[in-house]
Amino acid sequence: MSAVEQTSFCVELMKRLNIQRKQDYLCDITLVTNDDREFKAHRNVLSAASPFFCKLLQSDMKENREGIVRFEEISGSVMEDILEFVYTGTVEEFILSNFLSVATMPEFLRLDVIETERWLSSDDIAVEVEADVFKIILKWIEQNKSERKGVLEKLFRDVRMDFLSGEYLIDVVTNEFVRENFVCLKTALDALKRATFSDEDSQPQSPRKGFETSAIVACGRGYLFCYLPEKNEWKRLADRPDGCPEHLETDPVVKCRGQLYAFQAADNVMRYDPVVNSWSTLDLYVDDADYKIVVVRGEIYAVGMVDAGRHVHVIGGGPWEGQFVAKAERFDTVENTWEEIADMKEERGGAFGVAMKEKIFVAGGRHREGNSLLQTCEMYNILTNEWQLVGSLNAPCEYGNMICLNQKLYVLGGKNEQNQAELNIECFDPTKAKWIQRTIVPVTKFKKGNKNTFCGCVLKLSKGVLDRLSVVGEKPLG
Repeated sequence: MSAVEQTSFCVELMKRLNIQRKQDYLCDITLVTNDDREFKAHRNVLSAASPFFCKLLQSDMKENREGIVRFEEISGSVMEDILEFVYTGTVEEFILSNFLSVATMPEFLRLDVIETERWLSSDDIAVEVEADVFKIILKWIEQNKSERKGVLEKLFRDVRMDFLSGEYLIDVVTNEFVRENFVCLKTALDALKRATFSDEDSQPQSPRKGFETSAIVACGRGYLFCYLPEKNEWKRLADRPDGCPEHLETDPVVKCRGQLYAFQAADNVMRYDPVVNSWSTLDLYVDDADYKIVVVRGEIYAVGMVDAGRHVHVIGGGPWEGQFVAKAERFDTVENTWEEIADMKEERGGAFGVAMKEKIFVAGGRHREGNSLLQTCEMYNILTNEWQLVGSLNAPCEYGNMICLNQKLYVLGGKNEQNQAELNIECFDPTKAKWIQRTIVPVTKFKKGNKNTFCGCVLKLSKGVLDRLSVVGEKPLG
């Protein structure tokens, strides 16, 4: 029998067993849900389909011996889906995709440490944030505190510490079970140190599949949007609080330690937390938001333009001071020294850029001649200390943002030749050395005649947050 014939036979066999289940033919177990619905099934099918059911049906519970198992945390509609997965697909897929609900069930909390560790170590469990995994462990331990707290260390290594926020790591460090275990406490303290001083883009651990998505975030007065290039979708995140001042083209927005910071002249800095999709106001402000703000190795620097590894590069000048220059220099944040690098091909003021793979890309700004806006883009090779022109923007602008996401360059924000907010987003195609108009910030769907400029950066958003947001009906242009 060929592999195709074997597959066809197995599919047909499971279809027939499912029909028998629905007809209560040769069924030997009854599953009762929290709304008192009863479902007949076959023990051998459930046990073969999933280690979860196998463990459950091998237990010595009275209900199990009598052929009746009650599920206090599962409704009839959910059980219907589970049994369809068991008989026509795989129950494991259902458990993984509904892990937060399954992990609260008494049946799950009765699993031994080996089986519990097997689930928690999986890349595929669906959790909204990594903190959910630690909460599940605590709930599992609470079921038999005296015996189970001794195996915390075995389960604790399945918590991906680098994806916990600094605030939540403090809760972990102060947890009573963690404090009593030297290895767990040291692991948590090391993670807290990384969260405080390291660059969030250099995490040693990998995220769970589907846990986080990197998106382009566009921030303007009152509005915060995210763009998912792989889906060509816009979603509206939490609005900035009422009463916040108009967002100017020179007001910087940066990502630091997984959160977004919005700076405004002579006003408090605002911080957006993507884990809970909300804003907070910090007791911190800058006198002059005309400064460029960058983040290097977890630290925020003012008066920078582009960060690359341990260096802050200051490139070009500011037209508000009549500075149209081609000069470029960099600051070494480790050695605390300045160094001049090669001049750009063109004088620029109010330009913007980003670093990517030993290269620095700079575009836009104003030129001395006629105080005109520039469309040109230049690339600096850090290894050879040379600049070269690499295509031109479709729309000239100043004070924009250049962003690198998945090794692709995007430009958004700033002001255009009419001194109006630029809402178009362009993407660089390296195969053609050409900038392509990709989409538009969809603010006009909520506010006609928008006058506010947008700043942007790349931010990691959790699957849980994104799934709760509806797609904005802005169709991409290309």
